[in-house]
Amino acid sequence: MDIKEFKQQLKPYRAVIGFDYGAKRLGVAVSDLLLTVATSHKIIYRSDWNSDLAEIKRIVDEKEAGGIVFGLPLQMNGEEGEIAKEVRSFAEKLGKEINLPMAFWD
Repeated sequence: MDIKEFKQQLKPYRAVIGFDYGAKRLGVAVSDLLLTVATSHKIIYRSDWNSDLAEIKRIVDEKEAGGIVFGLPLQMNGEEGEIAKEVRSFAEKLGKEINLPMAFWD
């Protein structure tokens, strides 16, 4: 979904969680409730899917998140490379477990 559509699906006064995907670490940022600024929250040191999912769900619940944005690293020519494909795959898998609007941003 594009950012405009994503924004329309957000409930008011809910934080947005941002993920910076990595195979070994997952950077997590959280916005304020007015969606004006996001700050670093923590780094999830990845181990296995169930542990990662449990920690993500804990953060989503704790911060009462209304949506998730994934950093989507594009190549210099604007195309998606292997890491971008991994991000999309991770987001798709997470989307089956967490029912929130999700978007991607380079």
